[in-house]
Amino acid sequence: MAENESRQFRFYLAALRDLSAALVGSRSRADTALPLRESLYRVLGTFAAGRGIVFLWHENEKKLVQHAAKGIRGRAVSFALTPADARALSLATRPFRVLMPPGGTEKFCAELKPVAEKLKLEWAAPLVTGGALIGLLLLSAPLAGKTYSDVQLDILEQMATMIALPVADSRVRRRLADQVMQLQTAGRQLRQIYLETLRMMAGVIDGPSEDARPSHSLRVAALAAETGRRLNLAPEVCDRLYLAGLLHDIGKQIISRDLLESPGPLSANERREVEEHPRIGYDLISHLRFPWGDVARIIRHHHERLDGRGYPDHLKGDQISIEAKVLMMAESFDAMTSDQPWRPRLSFDKVVEQIHGNLDMQFDPRVAAALCQAVADGLDGNAREKDFVPHLEEGFDPSVIRHLLEELRRQLATPTLRPKAKIVEI
Repeated sequence: MAENESRQFRFYLAALRDLSAALVGSRSRADTALPLRESLYRVLGTFAAGRGIVFLWHENEKKLVQHAAKGIRGRAVSFALTPADARALSLATRPFRVLMPPGGTEKFCAELKPVAEKLKLEWAAPLVTGGALIGLLLLSAPLAGKTYSDVQLDILEQMATMIALPVADSRVRRRLADQVMQLQTAGRQLRQIYLETLRMMAGVIDGPSEDARPSHSLRVAALAAETGRRLNLAPEVCDRLYLAGLLHDIGKQIISRDLLESPGPLSANERREVEEHPRIGYDLISHLRFPWGDVARIIRHHHERLDGRGYPDHLKGDQISIEAKVLMMAESFDAMTSDQPWRPRLSFDKVVEQIHGNLDMQFDPRVAAALCQAVADGLDGNAREKDFVPHLEEGFDPSVIRHLLEELRRQLATPTLRPKAKIVEI
């Protein structure tokens, strides 16, 4: 007798171990049909029972819904369950006979009884974890006997708990994933609203326009972001560049519009006043915490030069961040290809000459090459941000732009072809 009990005990331990291993493999989807059906088959096989159903508790619908069955014909069944009934079942963790329900479950079991008798399901094992009802397991009596022994009921209770745990875990994971997705969607929407607001602000910074085409700051922002992408900068850096481009001239709001639009040469004092706008822009927004990072510092340094002759901090070479170098390049390119109060836009061969003449003194050659690629891609429709394209297509022959930029890129890729740098006023 002792040997039989020992053998039976080892069998049940092996059954628990096998069920646990099966559930671990399906933890992320334990509340779907296939894992539940496999779990049910293992439970019934352990006790040589022929029929069973797994119900899961759907709290929002207030229903126990059939999710897996064996040996049952006909349509899937479900039962309405009040919160009080659900609470009572969650307290009745011990498997019980449907005809002998524990306290508090009598009303529910009275509704369950006709279905259970018709399907010859005599026993119920609540699926409970953490004091919460997860579902219900209904099963027939063992084929080899009329009832379950106390040991078998202990094992069945453990199996019910083992099924409930990963189901609850799956549901929690799914709810968290849904919440994360909702937050991400809301974040993207807020980000888009944020950007659209800043795009409107950029239009205000640039002043009134005679047409609806993108203004200077929108063009600079688009070209800076696309140049950053051609340099393989991280997405968040390119986003930061875009924002810096939108706001790069915000400091000019403090400077007299008459001075900014002066058609003649500026005096030394007037030039010093204009050259204050990067520092003023930095002071205006440095206290803001943009989700894209330190935008203000890029704006402060977008008029620095590699040779140290820029402003306001006279930085040199690698003292200038890659973002500031990109914004400097994009802003200078748009200025050269645009009409200014003191001169009309340059011809495109003159633009290329100006870039050439300021390599290694104002412009980083790597950044210049990336800008050439960004402009060419934009003209070919292969840029994410395209606000700079209509301006170029209207002012220049796109085929000429492509030809001259390709030649410039070839020379940038072959340092021996590059002429000695010289200071060229832009």
